[in-house]
Amino acid sequence: MVDGEERTREILEATAEAFISIDAAGVVTIWDPRATETFGWARDEAVGRPLTELLIPDGSREAHDRGRRRYLETGEGPLLNRRVEVTAVHKDGHRFPVELVIWPAGSGPETVFNAFAHDISERRGNEEAVRASNERLGLALDASSMGYWDRDLVSGQVVWSEALAGLLGVDHASLDHDLALVQHVHPQDREAVTRWVSGPAGRGGPEELQFRLDGPEETTRWMSGRARVYADDNGQPVRKVGVVADVTGRQRAEQAIEQAKLDADRANLAKSEFLSKMSHELRTPLNAILGFGQLLELDDLTSEQSESVHHMLRGGRHLLELINEVLDISRIESGNLSLSPEPVDLLEVVKDIVDLIRPLAAERQLTIQVLAPPDPDLTVQADRQRLKQVLLNLASNAVKYNRHAGTIRVACQATPDGRVVVAVQDTGPGLSADKMARLFNPFDRLGAEETQVQGTGMGLALSKGLMEAMGGDLTAESVEGKGTTFTVELAELAGQPGSRSGVPSRS
Repeated sequence: MVDGEERTREILEATAEAFISIDAAGVVTIWDPRATETFGWARDEAVGRPLTELLIPDGSREAHDRGRRRYLETGEGPLLNRRVEVTAVHKDGHRFPVELVIWPAGSGPETVFNAFAHDISERRGNEEAVRASNERLGLALDASSMGYWDRDLVSGQVVWSEALAGLLGVDHASLDHDLALVQHVHPQDREAVTRWVSGPAGRGGPEELQFRLDGPEETTRWMSGRARVYADDNGQPVRKVGVVADVTGRQRAEQAIEQAKLDADRANLAKSEFLSKMSHELRTPLNAILGFGQLLELDDLTSEQSESVHHMLRGGRHLLELINEVLDISRIESGNLSLSPEPVDLLEVVKDIVDLIRPLAAERQLTIQVLAPPDPDLTVQADRQRLKQVLLNLASNAVKYNRHAGTIRVACQATPDGRVVVAVQDTGPGLSADKMARLFNPFDRLGAEETQVQGTGMGLALSKGLMEAMGGDLTAESVEGKGTTFTVELAELAGQPGSRSGVPSRS
């Protein structure tokens, strides 16, 4: 749930960008560092001065003072406990729009007015872009989705905002004691919320918490809270302010994604187990068929009979190859692939591969070029047979999908970061970007409709899986009309006989 928590933090950070507190006379008592960032006034310049002198435009000062006096006399204020947009004045004199959430704490001469302020200049300048961005990130907020509480650390009294009462689904008047929030919290989360609201005042960064509101399972809601402690002029903690946001939608979406991932993993494991079992079951009778086919091949057959047996064996071997590749892929996916890593002389393996494909390349008049570094000692840690299987598949493809009388280049080199790469390049027709995106998909034979080359569509998927299982990688690049290059990469093994231990790597 880390991603959800980070986004919730972004929400709360944006909403509580600056915190300001004034007393009943309108004089600033708390000026958060973010207020300095927003309005330009340093804390020492702001604390002790009337708020009207700092950030309220001339034409609005009288209305501000009138609204403050009205609340002190009647307990009512049209701008309190809701989000409003007003114009503020920066220290340098320029005006800009801000979004305020103001709520009172205490009564009579002891009343304190608290506010969160957020500079919305950028949002106002490009409203549509911000709205689209918020919709993509799921950050659409309104007054009903957030609530606030304010705890006096000296008296212990807590003031709950009307918006928080709305979040809880209760009447604001019922929030009449310091642990009023806790009684609405899921039993398993109450201890944590109690510490969050009334625990010792911490110093430093904000305190963050996720908790559930009580209710039947299908109606349980998730809240994300963030609290900060504020100090007086002497550095003593005097107030703890918390913000609560409803993140139920995101929490449920994340839980659904997590469950879908678990379901997909279980389905994938079941598929791998099924493929493994079926591969074994199919291979047993197929081996018998191939065995009897080979015995028939030894008999004195007519030309027609011999051709039929040849087709039978060819089809059987093709099917056996497919079964073996499916079995290998299922083992890789289930983590049951058995490997025997050992120091391997890479150039020796490359030479064996080139010797194997040379007859087939000669039939198509292909030129094979092997490019090796001046120092031929390239030793890697790998399963020799599996590495040979991968390189043989790449080299065979370079023959099958090359143009007539084209070229195959096999280049080996060490890199400065201690890796060894083998690049197999052909001069075939190349692949489009769309086909490159599907290159390593099992059973996806790209361009099969345009060629007579036989295959299973499993070779590249299996090769990539084998390389990753050996701690390496297999990548590809292609240019339409010019050819394709497959690159195998493994860590170079130093300190072995024939290795280049102590010798600087070459690029």
